[in-house]
Formats: sequence, C-alpha cells, structure tokens
Amino acid sequence: MSPEIKIPDEKLYKYSFYRAGTKIVHQGDKSTDIFILKEMEKDATVALTDIAKKLGMTPQNVRHHYEMHVLKRGLLETFQIGIRHFDRIVSDMLFFVFKFETMEKMAKFAQSLLDKPFVYIVGKILGQNAIVTQVYLPRVEFRNFVESLSKLAREGYLESYEYAFQDLNPRKWSRQTIPYEYFIDGSWAYDHDKHIQNLRGLVKSNLKMLS
Repeated sequence: MSPEIKIPDEKLYKYSFYRAGTKIVHQGDKSTDIFILKEMEKDATVALTDIAKKLGMTPQNVRHHYEMHVLKRGLLETFQIGIRHFDRIVSDMLFFVFKFETMEKMAKFAQSLLDKPFVYIVGKILGQNAIVTQVYLPRVEFRNFVESLSKLAREGYLESYEYAFQDLNPRKWSRQTIPYEYFIDGSWAYDHDKHIQNLRGLVKSNLKMLS
C-alpha cells in the first residue's frame, strides 16, 4: 500500500484538498472520486449530470460515487460560502505569507486568524513553519494590519511576512486546485520547485513583452 501524505497539525485547515485526497488510497476506483472532488472544488454547485458527461459515465454511477465514497467516507467535509463584508471599491484582496521560528508560534497565530471576518483562507506551507492566507481588507484598515504585523515581528512572535495584492477584475484572475492528475498511486506527485521555476519564467517573459 502506498503511504499516505501526512500533513502536520491538520486542525489549522479551513479546507484542504490534500487531506481529502489521501483518503482515496483506501478506495477502489479512486480516479472517479478525485475527479468529482476536482469538479466540485472549481464549482460547488455543479450538477452531477454535468460531471457524468465529462466522465462518460451514467448519472446514477456518478451519484453512487458521490454518495457512497465522497460523502460517506468523509472526502468532502463541508462547503464554504465566501461573502465580501466590505465594499469592493474601497477594499483590497491580498495574499500574505507568514513565517515563524517554531511550529508552536505558527499554530497560535493561525488559530487567531480562523474567526476573523476579513480572513478567507488559511493554509500551511508544507515543510516550513509558514502559512499562507488570503485576506480582504478595507484600505483604511490595511495600514493598521501591517503595523500590527510589524509589531509582532519586532517582539519575536513573527519571523517575517510578505504580501501581494490581487486584482479583483474578473477578467484578470482565476483560481484552481492542484490538478487531480497529480494524484498517482495513492500520493501527490507534485514538483513544487519545478512549477515555481516555470511560473517565474512566465513572469519574466511577460515583463519582457511589456517593456
């Protein structure tokens, strides 16, 4: 049996495709189940009949996989609804990466974010004492937030942080999970360094086009 991927401190996750995927190791037809998860992560309201068409299967067969595997075995834990609490005209969406000296400091900080209305996503960076978050803040509050982070860094609770603004224009951004094809023989075959290298190459080529 292939080993499962172990993610430390899984309680920190609001939502985790990794955690769902590892359980598929114990199932027979794992490709169908993970394809259903993939489609539902793109659009949680997708109809099973539409998934069946993409798979070339009957709706009854897909429903069986959904009810008896995805739901009954806990592959899908919950649904989340994202509501923007602040006016988009005066607010920004940002991605933050927070780094810490120890796992304990990281866990306490992550736990403090989970009930905040401006936090959308909290996820751990594998192999590091670091987390990535997506936040939605009014611009007038952004400076206060950054000043609070700088204070935590000076006092030694936070090692470092960095952030990037997200363009909320629907024509300029999109999102997706790790492609389900990378779940092979019970584990994720995902070369993060290779993908980051390709991404940096893409950014450089785009900058050359703009210059």
